[in-house]
Amino acid sequence: LFFCLLQLIVDLNIMFLCSAGDWTILPTKEIKTEEGSNVTLQCRLDPRVNLVHHGSFWFRADLSGWIHIYWPRRDDPGPQLLQYRGRTTVDHEDLRKGNLNLHICSVQLSDAGLYKCFVLTLRSSCTINMTVGERERNTQHSETSTGSCDRAEPPLVNN
Repeated sequence: LFFCLLQLIVDLNIMFLCSAGDWTILPTKEIKTEEGSNVTLQCRLDPRVNLVHHGSFWFRADLSGWIHIYWPRRDDPGPQLLQYRGRTTVDHEDLRKGNLNLHICSVQLSDAGLYKCFVLTLRSSCTINMTVGERERNTQHSETSTGSCDRAEPPLVNN
């Protein structure tokens, strides 16, 4: 029931996300990476506002479900798609600075797609297209980002 209600809220508000509110989210429009890499999808709120007390939601346009959900001061892995479980984090310190950065660990070919993030209370969103290429056999994998993949669940945010 909770997931259905949340999906209804998203569906009703999605048409207002890009044009409403006094905030703009500036995305890194496109990311190119290779399988096995760690990547960060970066969106920045302008003007900057502390996002610790705002919920943010990451999803893919072609999938039914959530990539990552952040409620005020905590992550919620419950409704997360199984294929992303344990592979995504949102840096809570970045949220304080107005950054909605999603870290994805061990990128898979199936992770390619159009990612969307929105902050419902601010009625703001961003879209990032990520393409994933096959890793060449003779190269070692390198991180595409500075995001940490050491832990799957960030701690609660302290004020």
